[in-house]
Amino acid sequence: LGIPYQPGERLPAPADYGAMVARVTAGWGVRLTFEPGRVIVGNAGVLLTRVVRAKQGSAGRPFVVVDAAMNDLARPALYGAYHDFA
Repeated sequence: LGIPYQPGERLPAPADYGAMVARVTAGWGVRLTFEPGRVIVGNAGVLLTRVVRAKQGSAGRPFVVVDAAMNDLARPALYGAYHDFA
């Protein structure tokens, strides 16, 4: 199960996903077990950091240096994923 990263992004609820799996696997005669993963805690954390320096970057986009490490914001840096900042 995924978690929403962008405002307004809609993903299936766990109950809806479970209903779909039950429907598709009906009659298989097996017991399925799932590990829900990040859907439980993925949006529960907060990264608190401080802006060290801000300057105008290329193409008019701001460039901000913060005191958080790359391991804290690896997804956007590695493959351009969206990360909401408030």
